[in-house]
Amino acid sequence: IMSNEFPELAPESGDNAFDYNNIWPEYCNPNYVMPDIIEVKVAVGEDHYFFPVTVVKAVSSKLYLGGYRHKMTGKVYHHASSQTPTEHHRQTKDFSNLRTRDTQTVETKTRSIQGYRESGTQMDRVDLKTNTVNDTIKFARTYTTADEVLLKRKECAIIMQRYWRGYMARCRANEVRQRNIQFKLEQQEQQRLKAITDEEQRVKDMLRRTHPKSNADFAVLFNELDHWRKGEVAKIKAMAADSEERRLAMVELLANETKALQALQQLKANAQREIHHEKTEEMLKQMSQPLQWQLSHGEVALVHTQETQRAKQLLDLFHALHSPLQNSDQRLETLLKVK
Repeated sequence: IMSNEFPELAPESGDNAFDYNNIWPEYCNPNYVMPDIIEVKVAVGEDHYFFPVTVVKAVSSKLYLGGYRHKMTGKVYHHASSQTPTEHHRQTKDFSNLRTRDTQTVETKTRSIQGYRESGTQMDRVDLKTNTVNDTIKFARTYTTADEVLLKRKECAIIMQRYWRGYMARCRANEVRQRNIQFKLEQQEQQRLKAITDEEQRVKDMLRRTHPKSNADFAVLFNELDHWRKGEVAKIKAMAADSEERRLAMVELLANETKALQALQQLKANAQREIHHEKTEEMLKQMSQPLQWQLSHGEVALVHTQETQRAKQLLDLFHALHSPLQNSDQRLETLLKVK
């Protein structure tokens, strides 16, 4: 387009190449680069002076804050605020003299002025009658000295301290009272728990003596029996007068010890039967449980085999044999199944 409309501006090769910077006016040439230092010519009378001025280039694009363009020359003039770099200093408040005596003290000044309303005082005279209907008589009250004011302030301060100390004492007494109540409640709770624990231990010990099952239970019974026998022997030796009486007492003691040993042996046999019954029942229950197979999708399959089914039948027969007495037909049927 440029070549067709302006053939004289067509691009040329070689030394005769056209410079495009010449077609732009000086005020709007986009290829112009501002130098870092420029010289300013100042005319003072007939003399001219040149001053170097350092140019501070903006990092970001300059905001257009207003101005005007010369119609004759085409130059654009910006406001001075956009041409002059400004530094914004934030004012910080000085707090060093905020709580001093000079700051806290109010300065007062006395000035005499002339009021807008005139007033005066008229004394009684022989030839003048004054109206005294609205007059009031003022009497001066008791003068209070500075020492009396200080004494009054001291008394008020003592009263305030007395009330405050009483309040603090009541708060402390209430705190001590609550702490004592809490301590008593904790003591009662500990005693209650100890009583429950002792009762449980006593019942457990009594159950171990009446229905012993383990070897430790029988060891305790045998030790108590031996301790009882030694005590009885010591009593017989201390109380028996002659050898015949001592012999009869020892025979009676031996009979009692024999009965106690027989009772312990019977309890031991019963405990062994109960333990054997519990172990057998537990073993049959474990054998009758179905097998657990882990499937590929994560579920567990319960599989009954011939062994588990047979163990279940044996468990049922075991329960039937140890169940309470039934009628003759049911008992006979159970025995035939076992056979």
